[in-house]
Amino acid sequence: MSCFHWAAVTSVTVHYTTPGGVIKPSIMVMEISGAALTGVEDASVNNKSGTLTTTNAGDILIFVTDTSGNETGWTAGAGYAIPNNLLKTGASGSNIRMAMQYKVVSTVQSNVTTSTAYAGSNWNGNIFAAFK
Repeated sequence: MSCFHWAAVTSVTVHYTTPGGVIKPSIMVMEISGAALTGVEDASVNNKSGTLTTTNAGDILIFVTDTSGNETGWTAGAGYAIPNNLLKTGASGSNIRMAMQYKVVSTVQSNVTTSTAYAGSNWNGNIFAAFK
């Protein structure tokens, strides 16, 4: 079983480039200590491809959603937590257009789904991934 630790980040630099243009780019950075150093991704799906099945016990499952408009509060799926990033005052600490939730599991997962709820009716895009 993996042991994940949340540590304070003192400095992060992220660069994003695209050959085309984007209207509302979004980047979310999360630092995890105790994760695998190679072969990190165990499995992933996006909002169109269904359920997540892992091959590794002890993964961290991370679900990220990005909405088309501002939201006032996010609710994590059952068993998941939304870390507070102290960026926005409200029901959670997630950004007004993005939220990330996570759960550490101790067994291999099969056909797992999750979701996050928010107050508005904006469309969203999601990615759900498992990391060793």
